[in-house]
Amino acid sequence: MRDSIVLDWLIIRRMCGNDFVPGEAEGVAAATLHVSTRELRKPAIVIALVLAGFIAGVPPAMMAAIGAALMLITRTRNPRLVYDEVDWGLLVFLSICS
Repeated sequence: MRDSIVLDWLIIRRMCGNDFVPGEAEGVAAATLHVSTRELRKPAIVIALVLAGFIAGVPPAMMAAIGAALMLITRTRNPRLVYDEVDWGLLVFLSICS
């Protein structure tokens, strides 16, 4: 595994030469993202509850659905945006497997 990483590094170094310099690219300003801690409280609580449910032995699909329902009940976003992000195939797979 370690040899593969070294080989990858050597190939990239050979292909890019000294053009590849870690850090900020020229002409690209660093974007600062401001997120208030108030906006993060509800998701943090829901994540903690979902993880506790996983540890307690609740079926994963059920716990994921409960977490999603909790996020939708106290919605601050349009529910359609939340539904678009749900991986429904994975939920069906997890409910069949559990």
